[in-house]
Amino acid sequence: MIRVFIFNFMVLLANSCGQGKKLINTPPPSAEQSVPQVVEIIESKIAEMTWDFDHVDFGMVTQGDKRDTTFTFTNSGNEDLVIELVTACDCTSFTYPDDPIKPGEGGKLAIVFDSTEKEIGETITIDIILKNTNPINGYPLVYQVSYDFDIIKP
Repeated sequence: MIRVFIFNFMVLLANSCGQGKKLINTPPPSAEQSVPQVVEIIESKIAEMTWDFDHVDFGMVTQGDKRDTTFTFTNSGNEDLVIELVTACDCTSFTYPDDPIKPGEGGKLAIVFDSTEKEIGETITIDIILKNTNPINGYPLVYQVSYDFDIIKP
């Protein structure tokens, strides 16, 4: 009996929702109206970093030792690529190009890892934030590379 009452109540509630609202009869946008936006986004100038590799495994590292590597990238986009900021943990120092990287040209992100303060192994992520923005949402383009290690205590 209670199930029947709840079912009838739900049907009554569902039928009453939306009453009193006027429907505006607007047709969906035509294909001709939406194509220019899509073409505009596709043809937008955008920088794009393509990495030769984006992760390095340093393996076993004796606490206090330093390891270095260089991440190499190419600007595979169609506008100059400009790095605004690179961030990582305090154990990582880095150098990167200050000048714009033209489409088709490459650059290097050189890093040095200092294991002095590390007690255990972990994965370190390096964020590369560009001055270039995503044409769809206007946010800066962000890329990541990483490295990992295990610590051997002396």
